[in-house]
Amino acid sequence: MPKAPKAKLSDNKKPIHPNSRKAGIITRDKSHKARVDGSRQQKSLKKDTILDKYLWFQAHMDETKDVFSKRELTELVLKYMRRFEEELEQIAIVNSIGCRANSKPQHASRIDSIKFSQDRENNEFISTGLEVPNLTKKGNVQLFKTWEGEMRYFDNIERIKISQRDADKLKDSNPK
Repeated sequence: MPKAPKAKLSDNKKPIHPNSRKAGIITRDKSHKARVDGSRQQKSLKKDTILDKYLWFQAHMDETKDVFSKRELTELVLKYMRRFEEELEQIAIVNSIGCRANSKPQHASRIDSIKFSQDRENNEFISTGLEVPNLTKKGNVQLFKTWEGEMRYFDNIERIKISQRDADKLKDSNPK
């Protein structure tokens, strides 16, 4: 016959000394769990912003084209960087009407979040380049058109970085 399992004392009945080994293990486990959860949240937030960016590109790309040139992709990136201008103008109009001109502006938190994301994207665009789907290859364009925004197929999409240098080349080759 197997032995009967011993009854375990629960942690609530007997207090743990703060300098004991068990207390060290518990605090170490709690801090590890907090670090892991924090990194998961950061990764999730980063993937969500990248997913939003890719969905924007999918919604605003020309559906009739099979391949985009580097120039067209750069123009699409510049359009992406200006996507909040209309919303900021609308907020400015609302804030300029009547008695709101001198008081606390309406939608201040939204303005701050837009400015923060614009600054971050602008710095990334100037320094290393903005990572966007590579629409210069036919197979990747077809994959991107059929992609439905699922994260499991996200890594199959090839990426390319478009930077300020590419935009400067675009301006130099097309003087107005």
